[in-house]
Amino acid sequence: MMRILITVLIISGVNRSFGQDHEALFAFDYMLAPMGESDIDFYKTGFKAAIPTKLKKGVLTNSVGLNYYRLDYNDRNYDFFLEDLTAIYNLNYSLGYEHLLSKKWSLNGEAMVSVSSNLTNTITRDDLIFSGSFFATHKIGTETKPAKLMFGLSYTALLGSPFFMPVFNYIKQVNSKLSYGVGFPYTYVNYNVNERSGLKASILMDGVYSNLSNKIPVNINDEATKASYISIDTGIEYNYRMDDFWVVSFTGGYSLYNNYTLENSFGDDVYNFEATSRPFFSAGIKFNLKSNKD
Repeated sequence: MMRILITVLIISGVNRSFGQDHEALFAFDYMLAPMGESDIDFYKTGFKAAIPTKLKKGVLTNSVGLNYYRLDYNDRNYDFFLEDLTAIYNLNYSLGYEHLLSKKWSLNGEAMVSVSSNLTNTITRDDLIFSGSFFATHKIGTETKPAKLMFGLSYTALLGSPFFMPVFNYIKQVNSKLSYGVGFPYTYVNYNVNERSGLKASILMDGVYSNLSNKIPVNINDEATKASYISIDTGIEYNYRMDDFWVVSFTGGYSLYNNYTLENSFGDDVYNFEATSRPFFSAGIKFNLKSNKD
C-alpha cells in the first residue's frame, strides 16, 4: 500500500520550492521526531535565503540553503560503528528562472547543486548532487477564484539516487479564506482564520540522500557508501503573521512512513534501520517577499 502511495505522489510531482515558497526571502525551521519505537531519533534544522531579481519578462532567483540532520541511535546492538552516521549536512545553491510568455503562460526552470555528506573527511566529487526541473505554468480559473496548473519534468534525489520523473501540480483559490494544492512533494488545504492567522493541513514527502565520506563496513561482505532517509508526513500547521512580512509557524503531525537505509557503491541496500511511524513537531519563521496588503 505504501509503495502505491509513493507512486501516486511521484506521478503528481512538482518541486516545492517553485510550487509554494518562491516568494520567501528567508526561512528557518526546526523539526524533531524523538518519539516512537524506532532504532533512531530524527532532528532537522533548515535554513534558506533567496534573492529574486525582476527582469523584463521574468524573475531570476538565486537561492542558498543549509539542512542539518541529526540522528540519535537508541540502545541497540549493531555490528558496525555509528560514529560517522550521527550527522548529515546538505548545503545547496540553486538558480531559478520564471519566464513570462503571456498573462496566463510562463516557463519555469531551476538548476541546483548540493554538497550532501556526513563530512567526516574532505569534500570530494562524490559529495556533489545535481538536480533540477523544467515545467510550464498555466493560469486558469477566474479573477476571484484563480488557479494554476504546472507540468513538466524534474531530476531529483528526493527518493534516493537522482532520477527523472514527471511534474504535475494544481493550485486553486476557492475563496478569500480557502485554498488548496495537489502535487508532489506537497499537498495541502489552507484556511485563513483572519488577517493574521491561518491553518494548513498537509501531506508531504521529505528526505535526504547523502554520500558517506568514508566507507562504513556493515558486515564482512558489504560496505556502505551512501545513506538515504525518506519520510511521508501529515500534519496541521498554524501560521501567525506578526506584521506585513514576518510569519511564524508551528506544526504538529504524524510521520506515516519512514525509510532509512545504507547503500553500497552499486546502489544496493546493505542495511535497513527500523524507522517506524511517529509523531513530530516543528517550528519556523519566514520573511515573505510580498506583504499581506499587496
